[in-house]
Amino acid sequence: MNQQVEVLDQARRTAVDLAIQFGPRALVALLILAIGFYVGRLAGCRSAQPW
Repeated sequence: MNQQVEVLDQARRTAVDLAIQFGPRALVALLILAIGFYVGRLAGCRSAQPW
């Protein structure tokens, strides 16, 4: 039982370490994707309108 608790604690620590290491990068990447999506929609709507 104690070994299972140690394995779960190690997995939790690893998940926290990875979240700290890669969390900000993932957040910035999602922000860039959202901005790109918005700019793409805006450009598409503007180009679809007649002059």
